Parts: sequence; structure tokens; C-alpha cells
Amino acid sequence: MREENDRRSLTLTIDSLSIEDGSIHFIDLGAQGTPIQIDNVQFELANFSATRQFDIDSSGSVLGENSNAHLSGKVGRCSEKACSILTHSRSI
Repeated sequence: MREENDRRSLTLTIDSLSIEDGSIHFIDLGAQGTPIQIDNVQFELANFSATRQFDIDSSGSVLGENSNAHLSGKVGRCSEKACSILTHSRSI
């Protein structure tokens, strides 16, 4: 029991995380649809903490070579299962 309580009190914080020119290959196994390829992925995460709000900014090329998808916003406090999105801006 003590080990479980010690694990829950550990807090992870990240000042800054960047991904430059990355790729995502997404396959929805449940839908058995066509795989989606996202290239030129740019991702910025600032002031990450599971216990407070943090900012994200990302872009990438979906179904083509030009960067045509953008998502940015503020993410709220995270629980064990999910994080809430407080504000966001997106375009495709």
C-alpha cells in the first residue's frame, strides 16, 4: 500500500518539449480504414504538468506535402484517464 501511495505522489513536469519534422502513421484497427500519414509534424509543448494547465502547438501535412493542419491550445489538469482541453484553435 505504501508503494502505491508513493507512486501517486510523484509529479512529472516538463518545461519544454519539441518535435521537429516528425511523422505519424495512424491505422484505426477497429474501422479497418485506410491508414493516415501525417508528415512534417511540428509539435511544441510548454510548461507540462499533470496538475496544472499547459500549452500545446502543433502542425503537420495531412494527405499531401504542404503543412495544412494546425492545432494549438491550452490543456487543463489531467486525471488518470484523460486531460481536458480548455481552449483550442484548429484548421485543416
